[in-house]
Amino acid sequence: MKTGIGSLALLAALGSLLWPLPGARADDAGFSRRSFHVVPAHQGHFADIVTIAGRSRTIFVWGVGAEDEDSTTQYAPQVRFRGEFAKQCDYAFDKIGRMLATRGAGLADIAMLRVYLTDARNVGDLHKCIDNRFGDPPRPTLTIANISQLAHAGMMVEIEATAAIANPDSETFAIVRNKETLGKWNVGATEVLEVSGRDNTTYVSGLHAIQEGAGQGLPIAMFPQDFVSQCGYVQKKMKAEMQALGGSNDNVVRSTTFVTGDVRQLDSAKCRAQLPKEDVVRVPGTLLNVPQLSALGETFTYDILAMMPDPGDGRNFARKSRADETNPGVAATVTVSGPRRTLYLSGVGAASDDGTVQFAGDFLAQCRASLRKAETLLSTQSAALADIAKLLVFVTDSRYLPDYRRCMAETFGTQMQPAQTFVNVARLPTPGMLVQVDVTAVTPQ
Repeated sequence: MKTGIGSLALLAALGSLLWPLPGARADDAGFSRRSFHVVPAHQGHFADIVTIAGRSRTIFVWGVGAEDEDSTTQYAPQVRFRGEFAKQCDYAFDKIGRMLATRGAGLADIAMLRVYLTDARNVGDLHKCIDNRFGDPPRPTLTIANISQLAHAGMMVEIEATAAIANPDSETFAIVRNKETLGKWNVGATEVLEVSGRDNTTYVSGLHAIQEGAGQGLPIAMFPQDFVSQCGYVQKKMKAEMQALGGSNDNVVRSTTFVTGDVRQLDSAKCRAQLPKEDVVRVPGTLLNVPQLSALGETFTYDILAMMPDPGDGRNFARKSRADETNPGVAATVTVSGPRRTLYLSGVGAASDDGTVQFAGDFLAQCRASLRKAETLLSTQSAALADIAKLLVFVTDSRYLPDYRRCMAETFGTQMQPAQTFVNVARLPTPGMLVQVDVTAVTPQ
């Protein structure tokens, strides 16, 4: 990454403003949201880093596209503006703005956007759409991935959003769910979820129905190509994870489901219908079709985030990682609690400042360069690779998994790797890019 030393020094100095003054208690620090630009080409479009600190209310919005909010056919809404990307994008942001308004927030409060497209050639129109909706900085971070298809025929874009606003009064942990705000076709689903009060947050590695095995270096799925069985197994695995953390499925605050094949929301609903009522999770979620997942024969991967009450007094920062049983070098979960600062990074790949991709055709070199770039970005905010809690990793071919594991082992050495989800997408936003990492890091406040 080509960044001037002066720019890095300035950003590091700005980042230091997030730390409490001498004698101040970290848990008394007021709410702070700061956005930083490092890559010149991103200036005015989106932030490279957004940091959130102090007492806040976190608001999660489900994946929103051009589903007609007035549709009444359950799980099968009409889609507005077919074939018109710009109008679909603008309508999605209009709905997100109204969803956030139900919690006293707005688009300007969004810290992180993940945008899934069905055609990467619409990236330019996406930037125009964001520019039209967000106006002056601060802007959120942005990760873009080109997937195979979205949950409903005709949808060209789907947007996940995480927002944060000040919460100066309450210390009591609470989860508030807004249902039926805009989706008459999705009756009973949580569309907007807000978490407030003292909490601990758990970043969970992708949940899979897989077994480690041979086969071109890739793991092998349990119940190969059987969506219903894999879906049921993963749901039960998620319940076990939540119970091990001292919570329940009600503590899941975001879920992103990556599926292969022509799986639609109705199929996912059928899977959930087979589960006991207490095992069904209804949280802000997104269903995305991708070409392939990390294991041979795998059809279903769950990527989730959970939040629950802080078991302590909430005044001391703590971080705890639990190793993955099948891959001990990787954290199955990373839990953070106490006063903290959360750093969201825009999707990081091996792109130069001029937008061209380095190391064409060399996955390992691109992976190394992406993590070096993430390290540089984090360093501007007095953070390091060791502070990463979660990586959502997009690749263009799952056969790169062995090289990805090598890259991660080289980068993190003997320390435990962060929680991570590995997903094969159709394409990344820059031609020639083979890997992109979406990074969330957490440091003491």
